[in-house]
Amino acid sequence: MKENKNKDDIDDYIQAFQEKQKELNVSIAVGYAFTENIKEVGYEKLIIRADKKMYKNKKQIKEEESPTVIC
Repeated sequence: MKENKNKDDIDDYIQAFQEKQKELNVSIAVGYAFTENIKEVGYEKLIIRADKKMYKNKKQIKEEESPTVIC
């Protein structure tokens, strides 16, 4: 991916990537974060944000793959 992408570009890229995953019958969780001022946020916090989004995406993937059981 090229640098200087905005959030919409990244979201579009991830959506296309996830559609391709379905075609290939694989799943990969993705999370990202960005900031315009890394000095203010810091790398550690930025990585934590991306990690949280990745785990949120992983949970979403599992929910979509798992059948719903109603008793």
